[in-house]
Amino acid sequence: MSLTSLLKTDAFVFVAVFYDKAEITQDDKKPNHLIVAMTSDRGLCGSAHSNIVRAIKAAIPEKPPGTNLKIVAVGDKARGMLSR
Repeated sequence: MSLTSLLKTDAFVFVAVFYDKAEITQDDKKPNHLIVAMTSDRGLCGSAHSNIVRAIKAAIPEKPPGTNLKIVAVGDKARGMLSR
């Protein structure tokens, strides 16, 4: 086993153990949802940008009422299309 793969394995085990022991709970009455839209800054991806934004806009009404929803737009195309 190489040193790189061993370090990756140890890091994975550490993260898994940390999250197993962490006491993270979510409020059932007001759940939190985060949507991350990742697009490029240029329009050279065909309809990929439109499909990503369309999927996000379709997912928003499906969230339960009272959900705390945040959208993070990475890339100029998603930011511009979601701001409309």
